Amino acid sequence: MRYSQRLQNIILILATLAFLGLSIVAQFRYDAVWKEQYVPRAPIHKFVMPAPIVRYFSFGFDNVLVDYYWLNAVQDFTKWDRKDIYYPEYFRIIATLDPHFEYPFMFAALTIPSKLSPESLSWLADIAAIGISANPESWEIPFYTGLEFFYIGKDYERAATYLAIAANIPDAPFAVHNVYALFQLRTSTDYELSRSLFMTVLDTAESEESKRMAREHILLIDFIETVDRASGVYESIHGEYPKTIEDLTKSGIVIIPPELGERFPLKIDQNNGKATLR
Repeated sequence: MRYSQRLQNIILILATLAFLGLSIVAQFRYDAVWKEQYVPRAPIHKFVMPAPIVRYFSFGFDNVLVDYYWLNAVQDFTKWDRKDIYYPEYFRIIATLDPHFEYPFMFAALTIPSKLSPESLSWLADIAAIGISANPESWEIPFYTGLEFFYIGKDYERAATYLAIAANIPDAPFAVHNVYALFQLRTSTDYELSRSLFMTVLDTAESEESKRMAREHILLIDFIETVDRASGVYESIHGEYPKTIEDLTKSGIVIIPPELGERFPLKIDQNNGKATLR
């Protein structure tokens, strides 16, 4: 009887290991085939095993899998359509396997939120909750999360909640306290608050990629503010808001370098003259 039970246990273990091996091989093979066939510049769609399954069948290879999915997250960002669930799943897996690996939480905050997907901030909130709980000494995770709730979601209350967590961490730099104070006073414009948030990232980030993204956002914020102000002037002259950026340049109200317009294609809301990315 004992022999039979032992044999059953051995068979179960071997079957589980075989399933894990096949799952990992299948994922790797899927990625290899996809890389051979994808069309450059076209959005990609991939299958990624859910985080609970990866966790259950990791069998001590957590670090290997974390490195694998982190590499994929970095490489796939430029090809993600901002809607497909596979991309935030990378970060759920990383957070599940190694919640003390801080930088992916910050990278997730800078890449996942998008106005193209209403669910993106919920995805970020779920991932950030793991990071904040596992890294109570990190001001960056709640700060970057609060930044996106304000910049993308225009949710002042949620943003202030995250920024308060960041500001109450002893090692948080002065810039974090300063931005949180601006939120509490509510005397600054959205442009000023957004610029201050990304300037804090630019001044404190150790990663060059994070700094690059911060510079990109600051440039976009300045561009949008310029267009918004010019649209207001245009409306006061013509009695309606400009339909395109070209209308503003042709009117002579503002000079916009063509390369800037190509880099950040904006559309203008005819109801209020506000510019947003297409």
